Amino acid sequence: MQVHRAESRPRVAGRIRRLLDTLALALLSGMLLRAAQSWPTLPARIPLHFDAQGLPDGFGPRASFLMLPAIAVALSGLLWLVSAATRAAASGSGGLLNLPDKPRFLSLDPAGRMRALEPTRLFLAWTRLLLVALFLWIQEGVREVALGQRSGLPPWPVALFVVGLAAGLVPLSAATRAAIRAAAEPEAVPAGPGAGAGAEPGDRPGGAGPRRPPTDRP
Repeated sequence: MQVHRAESRPRVAGRIRRLLDTLALALLSGMLLRAAQSWPTLPARIPLHFDAQGLPDGFGPRASFLMLPAIAVALSGLLWLVSAATRAAASGSGGLLNLPDKPRFLSLDPAGRMRALEPTRLFLAWTRLLLVALFLWIQEGVREVALGQRSGLPPWPVALFVVGLAAGLVPLSAATRAAIRAAAEPEAVPAGPGAGAGAEPGDRPGGAGPRRPPTDRP
């Protein structure tokens, strides 16, 4: 029995989204643990701002170090709430959601709208993972610069974050349109033995055409 595309693709996207959520939660937990471990060793003043070359040009009190995990938790929670809100809106009328091909999206039943939203929720999970990874890197860099283990922060991870965000954002519209079209397709009916395109009731297997009653010969 074949699995219809409208069901298989969202199922795969849902698995990937859950994997990204798990990775983001693991990184966030590691970030909080690392901040707690680093706190006693930090000096009274730590770097807070870096120039274009990655060298520190602004400093602040040690308590400012806690802002990094706090911001990461806040942004991660915000993106999770946005994802949950889109799901709640799809289970209702869906009118508050701004999506491509919206008339077709609104014509779907709630289950179809849920399937059509999977690319958007997958992008939000990807963004959350990138944000947590970026803030973890910044936290570690600030700690190492504050302890004199390095002179500055290289800017390339920020550029990598932007590229990763664009890589998820660029195909989002096309993926959403495809998901809406797939959700709008009728359910697939498994084909029986010998059934083909244009087959009618009474056709014989193998495409030999309908059975005709025998006729008497003179």
